[in-house]
Formats: sequence, C-alpha cells, structure tokens
Amino acid sequence: MPRPLHPGDLIAAMFGVVFVAANSQLLGAARLPVIVVAIAAGIAIVVAAQRSRGMSGAAGPPMHRTAYLRIVAVEAVALVVGAPLLARFAPHLPIAWVALVVGLHFVAFAVWWLPGERTFLAIGAVMTVLGVLGFAIGLTGGEDTADVVALVAGVGSGVTLLVPSTIAAVRLFSARAA
Repeated sequence: MPRPLHPGDLIAAMFGVVFVAANSQLLGAARLPVIVVAIAAGIAIVVAAQRSRGMSGAAGPPMHRTAYLRIVAVEAVALVVGAPLLARFAPHLPIAWVALVVGLHFVAFAVWWLPGERTFLAIGAVMTVLGVLGFAIGLTGGEDTADVVALVAGVGSGVTLLVPSTIAAVRLFSARAA
C-alpha cells in the first residue's frame, strides 16, 4: 500500500503552486499550461489527502511541538527580515533567499522534527541547492538575470515541492483503482 498523504503534503502542494505561478514569467507562452499543470497537481494532492484519511499514518508523523515551533520561528524571522532587506540591495534575489530558507527549513524538519523522513530531506536538499544556484546566477549576472533567478529558484522550488506529493497521490489513486 502506498504511503498516505498528510498535512505536509498539503502545505507542499499549496506553496508549490504559488512558487510556480509567481515565478514563471520567463516561460512566455508555456507559462499558462505550466501553471495549469501545477494547479492540477495541487488539486490531485488535496483529493488524495482526503481519500487517505483514516489510513495508517494519514494523520502524519508525531509532532514534537518544541522542535516544530523553533524551526518555524527561525524560518519566519529569516523570511520576514531577510527578504525585504535583500530586496533593498538586490531586488532580483529575494526569491533565491526564500528558496534557500524554505529548503533549509525542510532539512531541519527532516533532522529534528521528523527524523528519517526522506521526502522532506530530499525536498530540502534540492530547494537549498536551487536557492544557492539562484544566488550564484543573480550575483554573477546582475539584475538582468531576474527572470532566470525566478525560474531556477522559484519554479524549480515549486516543482520540487509538488513532485513528491504528486507521485504519492498518483500511487494512492492507482492502488485504490486496482
């Protein structure tokens, strides 16, 4: 039986759609179909999460409230303070900052809140790399690279957030159909 979806999948779906929709300007005519696919994936994740309620593990892993709150607090401060501050000096880099901070937040969740959760660790590692790549592109290319930074750090992060939960949703649908 495939793994049930839990609230983390719903959060990843929501933010994945937002990352894709908000940062896909460089895609031109392909932008709308990409956004539609992201929204469809998000809807599939929500439906699969509803259908997996009651399955073993569907409520999600146990919450160690202190670790969770500390991770979220550090992330919130980093985002609320860091992104606007960075935007004052390099308006094209806040999306790289957001990808980096959110990526590190997923790594922290995987290490301190949900030990052994490989999905969160993979999402965090990939998003952290995409954030660093976004910074490298933005710092070496200047402001004229804003759309490329948005594509790499923004759309790349959105896809990274959506893919694992979408795969879990498809597996759940396939198992139920069989």
